[in-house]
Amino acid sequence: MTTRNRQVVFAFGEGDESTLTPAVRGGKGAGLAEMAKLGINVPPGFTVSTTVARAYNEHGRLPKRVVAQLHRGLAQLESETGRTFGGTRSPLLVSVRSGARVSMPGMMDTVLNVGLNPTTVSALAREVDEVFALDSYARFLRQFGVTVLGIEPEKFDATAVASKKQSIERFQALIERETGAPMPDSPLTQLGMAIFAVLGSWTSERGVAYRQAERIPHWWGTAYTVQAMVFGNMGENSCTGVVFSRCPKTGARRIYGEFLPNAQGEDVVAGTRTPFPIREMARWNRAIAEELCWNVLQLERHFGDLVDVEFTVEQGRLYILQCRAGKRSAQAAATFAVHQVWDGTWSKKEALERVPATEVAKLERPSFDAAALAAAEKLATGIAAAPGVATGVVVTSSAEAAQAAVAGRKVILVRPDTAPEDLPGMLAAEAVVTAVGGETSHAAVVARGLGKPSVVGCGDVSRLKEGETISVCGNTGVVVCGGVPTTASKPTKEVRIFLSWVNQFGVKAKFAEPRIGFEFVGEQFSANTLLNNFYLADAMATAAAGSRLAARAASLRTKVHEELAELFACYLTIAVAGEVRHSRGSASLTGDAAQAADVLARDFSVSFGGERAYSQTKVLGGLKNKSRSEQIDFFRLAQTAFEGSWSSSYGGKRWAAIAAAPLAFLEGKLGHSVFVDHAFDLQHNGGRMFDKHGLLTGHTDEYTLRCQLDAKKHAAGGVATLYVALTNLHSTVGEEVANLYADGHKQGLW
Repeated sequence: MTTRNRQVVFAFGEGDESTLTPAVRGGKGAGLAEMAKLGINVPPGFTVSTTVARAYNEHGRLPKRVVAQLHRGLAQLESETGRTFGGTRSPLLVSVRSGARVSMPGMMDTVLNVGLNPTTVSALAREVDEVFALDSYARFLRQFGVTVLGIEPEKFDATAVASKKQSIERFQALIERETGAPMPDSPLTQLGMAIFAVLGSWTSERGVAYRQAERIPHWWGTAYTVQAMVFGNMGENSCTGVVFSRCPKTGARRIYGEFLPNAQGEDVVAGTRTPFPIREMARWNRAIAEELCWNVLQLERHFGDLVDVEFTVEQGRLYILQCRAGKRSAQAAATFAVHQVWDGTWSKKEALERVPATEVAKLERPSFDAAALAAAEKLATGIAAAPGVATGVVVTSSAEAAQAAVAGRKVILVRPDTAPEDLPGMLAAEAVVTAVGGETSHAAVVARGLGKPSVVGCGDVSRLKEGETISVCGNTGVVVCGGVPTTASKPTKEVRIFLSWVNQFGVKAKFAEPRIGFEFVGEQFSANTLLNNFYLADAMATAAAGSRLAARAASLRTKVHEELAELFACYLTIAVAGEVRHSRGSASLTGDAAQAADVLARDFSVSFGGERAYSQTKVLGGLKNKSRSEQIDFFRLAQTAFEGSWSSSYGGKRWAAIAAAPLAFLEGKLGHSVFVDHAFDLQHNGGRMFDKHGLLTGHTDEYTLRCQLDAKKHAAGGVATLYVALTNLHSTVGEEVANLYADGHKQGLW
């Protein structure tokens, strides 16, 4: 038996909590292991960890220990099933399926029926029947040829063939003609080739494109699962299907899905046969229908989420093949969240956190009652910078806001403008109002990042008296005296309730976990273009609220801000890695700073006094494979080293501030939007920031960037004014940003 830290192949029921995670086994493998622990009937198998994929992608081969562990896993699978891989009686057939840490539907490859050859087909024919055996072999040859051997799918057309035997003969001849070699009959050879195909699909063009679009780190790699085949096409007492634990359209409490008797999953996907609604399953087999329902509801309770379950019934026995979080509409997401609170599973705040901001944007936002708002005494009018409504007592300093929050009072922070040091008060306040600033001012950007209503650029705010109650409408840009009742269009009871929670607690943008975007290394960007994208996406998302473009604009804002945060985290990592190499050159570096430098050299490969590019490459290579907590340690140590007594040319307080920015981001203290906004304003000792690496060097004009930053601070006339101001200085913007601006312009939104 291999030791735990060397083990990379895990049977479903094997391993401890440290290995039962998507990070180790991928989403599919972790789900199968979890279901096996629950006693759910899953076809037996084993999962090969993501570690192997990372090694394969780096070296182009499997680590030596993997082969031995694969043979062990296969032997255990034979023992569990009572079948033999390649056997002449009761042959074992397996599937090889990918399993990334997060779902990548349709992007990764799967190979079914591995282990079929003329000998095992004959054995399968004797065990079941010839029609089933030949059909399975024909399916296998086609999928193996397309997925593993790379033959074009249309070349496997067999519509004019009279029998399965003729299809098989034609497919075998096609494979030999296209590859120059006959189809491999050895089950072990087939398995090895299938594994390499599945691993290789991680770096396929579609896989790479999907990960870039969904911001999935390349270095995660994919796990893969080898699992005993079960067949839904073994007769009329067999079937295949997919079911949701709730209606994915409405969130209603009922099983929802489809099934198809005497079929395999690919028949449903291909659309060659019409499946039946799952509600009709009881007429086909009541016992199976009840067992399936029990399993699905058990899985929903266990995972605490609406689940999507794939299943197969083989000759009257139910098997669960996969369980994952089900895709759902915005209404279903809100409805499910409300039901979870009613059931006592989630708190209200947790329910809000579980529904992405882009989905909340698709629901009707609550607002003040129009008549009551119009009747209230208007105190100020400005730019509706961050959506939402709030009522509270006026405070005029960050310290007062923080103190009031501790005392449990709801306050509105009113300032001439805001600065980074006002962040504690903005966190504590219900809303933010400023006298100056536009849609992309500090107050606007930070408030949106925090999910706080904000009205900026109000001019004279003298009528907003400290200690008085005011109401702030971030949807219309109006500030009025006293409290104002809220109202909203509420299509269902659950949606009405969910939106009331949004109004009560606020909702934060649902960004991914903070991370360093190492995948950006090797690319080149212009910070001028990035700034245009950042502020325009932000401004358009605000201006589009309540329109037909609201969801699209909110989604684009999240995407742009998240990508830029990860890119800037990468760039600042590179910059810090290059600068910290000077720390040993400072004779006055003592105490904590000197100790920090020692640890940087020992644990993070910092090469003192060498070339900047060499140090950057060395440090970056090490950090890429470290955990987030270790990356946080790197920046904390660098900040400490920079704070030592350095020369005027290197290090010092400015570089300490640079290291502190990604540190705060990775720690979760600065959200994606606030971190990016802060990064644009950073300057090192030479007065520039984007000249430390090819990631941004050579494509950024620092003078123009400063002009852009100044222009956005004074563009108080809306999206169109901002667009003109920024593009007059630097004409290039991203394609998606430009398309959204054009569409919004046509609709008169800007």
